[in-house]
Amino acid sequence: MPRLSEPCPEPKAQKLKPKTQNLKPKTQNPKPENPNPETCQPNDTAMNPKPSLALAAAASLAVAAIAALRGPGELTMNGKSVETTFLVQGGRTFVPLSDVAKLLGATASKTSTGYALSAVGAGSMVTGTEGKVGQTLGTPQMQFSVQSVSEADHYDRKFGSGAVDALGANVRLIIVVCRVRNATAKTVSICTVGAGKTAMTDQDEHSYEVFTGDGPRNVDVLPGAVTDFGLVFQVPKTEKLKALVYETDGFPKKQIFRVAMPAPAANLSSPREG
Repeated sequence: MPRLSEPCPEPKAQKLKPKTQNLKPKTQNPKPENPNPETCQPNDTAMNPKPSLALAAAASLAVAAIAALRGPGELTMNGKSVETTFLVQGGRTFVPLSDVAKLLGATASKTSTGYALSAVGAGSMVTGTEGKVGQTLGTPQMQFSVQSVSEADHYDRKFGSGAVDALGANVRLIIVVCRVRNATAKTVSICTVGAGKTAMTDQDEHSYEVFTGDGPRNVDVLPGAVTDFGLVFQVPKTEKLKALVYETDGFPKKQIFRVAMPAPAANLSSPREG
């Protein structure tokens, strides 16, 4: 053992070889600061650089060119004009079809194959089985016909009581005598004045609803029997008649008949009095 008076020997220095570690430094992508805390959207300017000035200028020129091809104006035909929007593309000028229809006094509507232009009035004309005075129309279950058409200023009912007068010096009564046949094997009840589309039309596409009827409004028709009744209309004397539109009230199903009126109106007979 060493003596106490002797100093302790210094420890021998050890040469340590440092360990080599292949540690790749961690790359951290710090979150960019949010310049707008209300929208909570990161400022990704560094990650998504703005387009070049040349590209932005080209886009602006393209937008300006497109805007120059479109503009408002008037479309005129035979002195009549409508406000529209013109579009010039490839040397051709386009306008909305609805504006062209308006200029022509028509309406434009979509069809299964494209578009159709219809004259105002004719486009909404009620269609149905067409015929003429004296012709029988209908189905094997029910037949309808117009027996006669006449005009007057005063009319004494034939199938009921009372009389009807024209509402003014410029108006005339149009009296249409009709017949309905029940061809079924059971009694049916019909409304003689017809359903909501029953009306008289003129050459200018005006329509006049039934003013009054002549005969019972509701009639029970026996199997194989017929019932006759009258429809009275108030029509201006200046208008030329076109057609009677008669819509059945549901027997045997909803049907519409269009019966052409005699022309000219002067050929109409005067109704029998009494």
